[in-house]
Amino acid sequence: MKNQIFILAIFSLASIANAQNVAINATGAAPAASAMLDISSTTSGLLIPRMTSAQRTAIAAPATGLKVYDTSTNTHWYFNGTVWVEMLGSNTGWQITGNALTTAGIFGSTTAQDVRHFSNNTEWMRLTSTGRFGFYNTAPSTWLHFTPTTLISTFQTMWDNALTGDALARWQHTSTVNGSRVVLSVTNYNANAFQAAALMGLSIQTAGTGGVGVQGVCNGSGQTGVFAANQNPTGSTGGWGLYSNNWAGGVTAWQNVSDGRLKKDIVRISDPISKIKNLRGVEYYFDTEKYNDINLPDNKQYGFIAQEVEQVMPEIVRESLIYGNQNKKADSNQQTELKTYQLKTLSYTNIIPLLIEGMKAQQEKIEALEKEINELKKK
Repeated sequence: MKNQIFILAIFSLASIANAQNVAINATGAAPAASAMLDISSTTSGLLIPRMTSAQRTAIAAPATGLKVYDTSTNTHWYFNGTVWVEMLGSNTGWQITGNALTTAGIFGSTTAQDVRHFSNNTEWMRLTSTGRFGFYNTAPSTWLHFTPTTLISTFQTMWDNALTGDALARWQHTSTVNGSRVVLSVTNYNANAFQAAALMGLSIQTAGTGGVGVQGVCNGSGQTGVFAANQNPTGSTGGWGLYSNNWAGGVTAWQNVSDGRLKKDIVRISDPISKIKNLRGVEYYFDTEKYNDINLPDNKQYGFIAQEVEQVMPEIVRESLIYGNQNKKADSNQQTELKTYQLKTLSYTNIIPLLIEGMKAQQEKIEALEKEINELKKK
């Protein structure tokens, strides 16, 4: 009781000395002009009211700015005029130097509000209230949506692995009824300066035989490991559904679709021997000096000249684009210069029916001559 009277006396004396503000100190110094209450001490602090959360929330009509210490949360709280607000500390707020957490923390919102990530006063990432993440995208339309807005003259994203183990990434459908594509790789390049590959697989090792650039595998007998197509296969551009600049082969023969149900106006090849007589089989070498960037073989070849075959069977000869720069090793650069040659190509397998019919026609003549000879012998 005596201590309370003493404190009241001090406040009363200070108020008399300076009716505008109050100073509490041991030196008798006047209070700062900008402070209504100026407390100075080098040995003690200010102790505000302490109470539990239940006691704090039970305060009737709290004034705006009212501050208390909550012993249930061990943090300071203040009333902002509408609700009680917890004053952030090392255990309740994320510090720019890091937090010494003792339990799992939350970085985000506990309400239906997006979480926005800024640097240099610019928003670069956003986690929406529905769980969608946008990188360079403030309105992601998928679970992970990346929309770059600035050229950086390199790959926009990179996954680099220099470890001796672990694969780099996996995309997988595990549902047996999911008929969607797993990964879609698209290029919309509409010019001729570069060879813009929508998808490139590159094996970069220089030794060993285990590297595979692209591998397509299927487990079912009625499925397709790799599907290659050209949406305009008969166009004048001479493009390819599948092109190889080196050996191509396998353990089975190449199959062409030949079902009779797909064909019409079927007739036997007319005058096959005459056509065969106008074909010239040749042996030759490729001009690897003039066309040193097509990766042409340098050993002796056997075949036909497309221009000569075109005079006999124009249907099996076409103008095609043959890619240059093929002797340059593939690398991980962003762009590869496109160089093409407009050259004639032919389908060698289409000559096989002509040869068969020619042999049959020739055999018919042989049999007719044999019959005639036998009749002459009888006479």
